[in-house]
Amino acid sequence: MSRLTTIALLCFASFTTLAQFDFGLKAGANSSTLTFEDLEENSNIEDIVASNKFGYHAGAYVRVKVLSIYLQPEFLFTQIYSDIEVQQNGGGTQTVDFALSRFDIPVNLGFKVGPASIFGGPVLSYNLNHPSEIVDIDYDGGTLGFQAGVGLTFGNFILDAKYEGSFQPLAEEVVIDGQAYAVDARAGQFILSLGYALF
Repeated sequence: MSRLTTIALLCFASFTTLAQFDFGLKAGANSSTLTFEDLEENSNIEDIVASNKFGYHAGAYVRVKVLSIYLQPEFLFTQIYSDIEVQQNGGGTQTVDFALSRFDIPVNLGFKVGPASIFGGPVLSYNLNHPSEIVDIDYDGGTLGFQAGVGLTFGNFILDAKYEGSFQPLAEEVVIDGQAYAVDARAGQFILSLGYALF
């Protein structure tokens, strides 16, 4: 056995001795923030504005802890709701519903001191449906984003509060009255979650 292999095995053995693995369920509420930037200039639409509404998420998580540091991947079904108001030139408005189902995989790296923790990391989101009659998305694809937040651990329970932003647009077009307009549409969330470690 080579010296490199021996060192690698010793490191792995040390890691598994120190590491603690938790598996649990997680659910909570989210408030969505939709933005429509860089709307293509046209004579019909003045602006597109979305109002925040509450949605929900539920799923499972795994937490791998070594001393004060942990890695926590999660596997969540997420539902996002909003009302989109199309403000037309001349004063008219059109309001449409937005309801997006996603499968989210956040992977957060955290630092824990006592019951409190701070964490952040990437999140990969797969769109499961077409959310609106005007927002033109590739719902077979997904987007890459980020999360950052704080948490509390008490017994088997974990409470997290975090913000999620997006590195990529959710949609690059809106289609209104049969006409497509270029736009940079992004979704963000404020998320509150409660988790319970099963083992």
